[in-house]
Formats: sequence, structure tokens, C-alpha cells
Amino acid sequence: MKISNLILAIAMSLIFILGIFVSDYLGYWQTESIKVPQKISEGEFEGSYNPADIRGSYSFGDISNSFDIEVETLTKAYNLSDIVEDPNSFKLNQLEEYYVFDEDIELGTGSVKYFVSLYTGIPYESDDDMLPTTAVDILYEEGKITEEMYNELKEISIDISEYLIAENITTEETQQENDEDSEYVIKSTTTVLEVVRWGLSIGELEELIGVGELSEKDVIREVCLGNGLSFSEVKEKIILSLNKTE
Repeated sequence: MKISNLILAIAMSLIFILGIFVSDYLGYWQTESIKVPQKISEGEFEGSYNPADIRGSYSFGDISNSFDIEVETLTKAYNLSDIVEDPNSFKLNQLEEYYVFDEDIELGTGSVKYFVSLYTGIPYESDDDMLPTTAVDILYEEGKITEEMYNELKEISIDISEYLIAENITTEETQQENDEDSEYVIKSTTTVLEVVRWGLSIGELEELIGVGELSEKDVIREVCLGNGLSFSEVKEKIILSLNKTE
């Protein structure tokens, strides 16, 4: 029995289309223009997107589309609200451009994978990935983790606001508003000598920070980190005191 060329062509087309459909369902069919992780192919979470397959080139918008997490939630988790101009297109590999750590700490794609896993309940084997305290707070406030887990994560989470690179702290508009409010801008590299030149004595500075034996060469941020103090809170105290001396 002979099969006509038309029937053969139709059959091959149907097989091809069916193959694409199955591959898409399993998460194997992807194009460069659409950044979505592969889907889990078996088990309880079969058909769900796999957090482990999230890439550094993915944006917050891509994560939001695949895992149903609001972009606003992601920006808050990584302390980037009112800092990045377009959160939707912010790529995960840009995190290292916004935060710098003195210790052997990495904040990047692995951290976002872990956060997404905890937020969605989809398993991911974390390899000592670090979470910001803001991310842990969101997970607990939205009922994604238990109080016991919250306490455990809180112990090992980090206040990343202290590690935000100075030039990225504010948008141009916010920076202009801050400049109008105060002439003093304490950056991650500001030294004790600079603050002294603005009008505070070393003794006054030691009292404000709560440490002794400061030298003019000491960097304010490093002093805070070395003594377990919040850099952002110390900055506010110093600027407030400087404004009172005017």
C-alpha cells in the first residue's frame, strides 16, 4: 500500500508540531528571545519552572513571569526599591555591580534561586547561597516560611544595605534632592579626616559612633563593619550632627 506524498507531508508536520508541544511542556524548547527556565519533568512539581535553571542573564521581569512573583517584591527583597530606574529589566548578574563585600560573600544568581525556591515552595538545593535580611523578612511576612525557619535564616542573613556601592545608592533625581537638603554626603570611602574637616572633632565622632581611638585615616564604613554597626544608621547620626553645627 502506497502512502501519497501529501499524507506523508501532513504526518511529518504533525509529528514536528507535537514534538515542539511536548518539548515546550517539559521545558526543553526555548528561544533566545524568551528567557524562561526549564520545567521540572517529574515528581510533585512536574511542569513547574525549575529555580535551579535561573540564569544570570534573566531579568526581574523574566523571574516574575515564570514564577508569579511581583517585580516589586524582588526589588524590595534585594533592597533596590527607588534605586534602579527600570526594575522590570534589571538583570540578576547586575547585583554584583550594586553590592561589594569585604568578606568572602557573593550576592548573585544563586541567592535569587534560593529566594524564588522559598517563595514558591519549589525545591532547590542551595549551596550556601546568601539571603538579604530584607528577603527573609518578606518571606516571613507573606507566610512563605515558618517562624522557626525565619529565625534560622535571620541568623545567617546579611543587611546588604551597608554594602551598597555608594554611586548606586540613589537615582539622579533622589541624589539631587539629597544634595539640596545637605551638603554632606558620606560615601563608602569617606574617612574620619573628611568628617573632621566638615566640623566635627574626632572625640565627637567617637561618641557618635560609639567607638574609641579613631585615627584620621580610618574609613567610616570600615569602622562600622569592624564593630558590627549599621553604616546607614551611623551616617544619619553624623549628618544630623553636622547639620546642627551649621
